[in-house]
Amino acid sequence: MDWREWEIWSAIFFVISGFVIPYSLFKANYELKHYFKFLYKRVLRLHPPYLAALLIILKVPVAVKV
Repeated sequence: MDWREWEIWSAIFFVISGFVIPYSLFKANYELKHYFKFLYKRVLRLHPPYLAALLIILKVPVAVKV
């Protein structure tokens, strides 16, 4: 797959997620007052794997010849 195909699939992903996220919030009767609860839950869900990957990358030496 060349970079142009990845570019197209990336655009499709953002279009779909741009529809799905607001639609799911609408169906759940989301209100702006729930924003900080949403943000808190998102941080709890996304940060542990991100931090684990970051620690692995920093601990594992990378052998790359330039």
